[in-house]
Amino acid sequence: VGTTIKNLKQQNFRNLDSWKRSGFLKVAELALATGQEQFCEDHFVSSFGVELRVACRFVPFLYGEETHLLLLIQDISERRRAEAEREKLETQNRQLQKSESLGRMAGAIAHNFNNHLAAVMLNLELALQELPPNAGPGANLSDAFQSARKAAGISTQMLTYLGQTHSR
Repeated sequence: VGTTIKNLKQQNFRNLDSWKRSGFLKVAELALATGQEQFCEDHFVSSFGVELRVACRFVPFLYGEETHLLLLIQDISERRRAEAEREKLETQNRQLQKSESLGRMAGAIAHNFNNHLAAVMLNLELALQELPPNAGPGANLSDAFQSARKAAGISTQMLTYLGQTHSR
């Protein structure tokens, strides 16, 4: 907590601002009033300016005719930092899994789109063979075929970006 045992022994917990601010005073008084052990965890700045995350046990005991309080403090700052880092990594992992899932879904959609587009292009090609080139409906079908070919190119680019192969 940032001082010597001698300095600690000279303090009365009821007079410590740090105990009042942290709520330790209330927990200590509860332990003394009930005679039962109390626990708490808190962010704590000691009377000597040291900042800690601590887990505390307040254990009342009789010594002679008086009830005294044994305080056991464990610095859990590093454990809390590790837990926060683990939670951060778990959140990042969930985001990565979502991204991977979206990539798989986009790939499946692109493959499905390509399959339907191939059927459209095949039917357009068959229809074009039945009509005279560059006249009336043939010209419209030719334009539709060119647009379908461009859409197939976009779908191929999407699959390439997703790292999936395109097979025809």
